[in-house]
Amino acid sequence: MILKRNGQLLASACGIEALGNPLNVVTWLANKLADVDHEIREGEIILTGSLTKYFFVSPGDSVQVSFTHLGTVHFTVS
Repeated sequence: MILKRNGQLLASACGIEALGNPLNVVTWLANKLADVDHEIREGEIILTGSLTKYFFVSPGDSVQVSFTHLGTVHFTVS
């Protein structure tokens, strides 16, 4: 993942940094929920977290996020 604001590189990261694979995050969550007699239910949305710290944006900023196998998202903050 590559994150840019106004063409400037802010951060880059790899999915392996999320417990080796983002799917491992979901496995960890399922196991922790089972410990307290809960489960992930069908249809629930699971966010595996962020690979980078957060960054502030301002109106007019152009943000681009590129993912190796998913493509690129580009937007301008209004």
